[in-house]
Amino acid sequence: MIRLAILVLRALCIGHLSIGSSLAMRAPDMPPLPEVSISGHHTSDYTAKQNHPTSYVSSPSFKGPLKASKTIGYSSSEVSLRTRLAQYVAENDTNLPFLRKPFRSASVTSPPPLVASERPSTQMILNAILQQLVAHNAPIDAKEVMESTEFYLSLRKRIGAPLQIVDACAGHGLTGLLFAAGNPGLQRLHVNLVDAREPASFAVLRDLMTDVCPWIRDRVTYHAQPIQEYATSMRDKGTSRDRNAPTAVIGTHACGSLTDEVLHLATEALEAASVAVLPCCYTGMAKTVPYGVQRAHGVAWAADLRRSFWLAEQGYHVDFACIPSEITPMNRILIAEKRKMDKYTAQNKR
Repeated sequence: MIRLAILVLRALCIGHLSIGSSLAMRAPDMPPLPEVSISGHHTSDYTAKQNHPTSYVSSPSFKGPLKASKTIGYSSSEVSLRTRLAQYVAENDTNLPFLRKPFRSASVTSPPPLVASERPSTQMILNAILQQLVAHNAPIDAKEVMESTEFYLSLRKRIGAPLQIVDACAGHGLTGLLFAAGNPGLQRLHVNLVDAREPASFAVLRDLMTDVCPWIRDRVTYHAQPIQEYATSMRDKGTSRDRNAPTAVIGTHACGSLTDEVLHLATEALEAASVAVLPCCYTGMAKTVPYGVQRAHGVAWAADLRRSFWLAEQGYHVDFACIPSEITPMNRILIAEKRKMDKYTAQNKR
């Protein structure tokens, strides 16, 4: 009897399956999915959402020509990255294309000037600049060169192609100069460097880089004034500013609350399309963040999370990136891009 019951159940199951299969075969085909174009989605007012990394990497590999090895890192006592650039290159086994072995400062000569109309690659531009700085023993240390180069390479595709760049807390100005040099085809691009005082090293770096990248000659202006004073002057200009020229604001190692001043300059005075900062000196920067967040994530992350939420409230799409930790342990970049307002958001704001 048990065997008979099993055979009956088996027959019923096979029958149901065959009926289901035949119904499925007779079912009409589903209509094809419509082709959806994503080209209209933007994270800023001037560039499509693209070149965004799929994951957060806390210590990425070096992208630029000058690298620091793990054994020569920031915390190592063997070699300090604060060494002057030419000396650092001489003392370390670097694989720079223009070096001859054994290295002698006289063996490095200035590269020929690049031509903007020939559309030199980013690699060609950076190699030429580095060779020029080494050949003339430029007044800048290896750490600053690595930091500015890696910051530029991390952002050059993410902030699009603005027509104005403001480098706040610019110091020697190398970071802003790299953005000017790296965009030879943007003839309308202008870079404004802002800091309380203009160091003597800026003029040297500008002239050396202009020799190999002639297109930056009239594209860079140094404003020797505090950030708040510069912000006030921009507010006073009001509608006289070219609002059709998208602005990107950058800041590398603006100490402590200066990072927040850079963010306010970008979002309020300049209404920037994007802003990217590499903060440092976090003491006291997370006081308004709940204690549990500080304890779980540390003061540095707590401060940057506070900044990210504030930027989101201002209508920015916020993300994080990093430069190699061999350069500095404070290597996190906070990136914010202003999105175009969609119809749903516009209706809710009425």
